[in-house]
Amino acid sequence: MPEPASDLSLQTSQRASFALPCVMARGIAYLSDPAILLGALPSAERVILRERGTYRLTLAPIHVPGVSLRPAFEVRFAATESQIAVRSIAEEPDGLQPGEVAARVIGLFALTPTAAGCGVQASLRIAARLPAYLLPSLMPRIIVQRTAETVLIRRMKQEVQMMTRTLERGYRAWEGAECGLRGSELRMYTDG
Repeated sequence: MPEPASDLSLQTSQRASFALPCVMARGIAYLSDPAILLGALPSAERVILRERGTYRLTLAPIHVPGVSLRPAFEVRFAATESQIAVRSIAEEPDGLQPGEVAARVIGLFALTPTAAGCGVQASLRIAARLPAYLLPSLMPRIIVQRTAETVLIRRMKQEVQMMTRTLERGYRAWEGAECGLRGSELRMYTDG
């Protein structure tokens, strides 16, 4: 009798560097705003502010042969004088919809002073467990694993590159407005 299929674990890490034309305190204020940081993610479909200070984020689907999945996270922000940390909460996101997959994220934006302002070293790690029932049953598991990993790595690399460009370009508009980015396409909902 064949063994039942187990869940599939996926993980990727990405790094990026960019510069902001400001002192570190202004850079921290800019990057610690969840609307700015989450709004810079090109595939953010929905962001919900939870009552307990967390943000529920759903990304656009990632298409793997035979299945289309939407990563869903629930994260908290924490800032110090020189860095912003974005971390998933311990529990799974509430109310996962069909096609959504609970994922965990650890992001860190470390700022250092430079002659022209401040430099930002960003790192992002995403991990997800795909339930066995979502995986294509007729495709060999090794092919599903490698294909899903390749797609996830490529997608997150593109996400991080586009996010850093958006954050670099958006700083001047934010600095001029003093109240955040105008015209952001981020739709933030409140829970409750």
